[in-house]
Amino acid sequence: MHLGRFLSNIGGPAVKARRLYTEVIKSMILYEAPIWANYITKEKDKALRRIRRRMTIRIMKAYRTISHDAALILASMTPFSTLAKVDAKIFYQVRLTRDNEETIPRM
Repeated sequence: MHLGRFLSNIGGPAVKARRLYTEVIKSMILYEAPIWANYITKEKDKALRRIRRRMTIRIMKAYRTISHDAALILASMTPFSTLAKVDAKIFYQVRLTRDNEETIPRM
C-alpha cells in the first residue's frame, strides 16, 4: 500500500525509479526463500501473486483491471513463487557441492 503513495499512476517517478523500488521489495520478500520455498500453499501463493500484481501495475502505470498474467508479461517479471523455488534449488545445489568438497581428502 505504501508503494502506491510513491508510485502514483499519474506522474510520479520514472520507470527506472519504479524498477528500483520493486527490486528492493522483491529482495525483502525473497529473503530466506530457500527455507520457505518448498512450503508454499495456495493461500501463500495467492498472497504473493497479489503483491506482485500490485507491483507490476505500479511499474507500468496500468489500470487495476489488467490480469496478473498480462501484467507480468508486459512488465517482464517472474512470479515470486517461481523465483523462490529457483533460489532454493540454487542454494541447495551450492550447499551440496560445498559439502562434497569438504569430504574429499586434500593432497
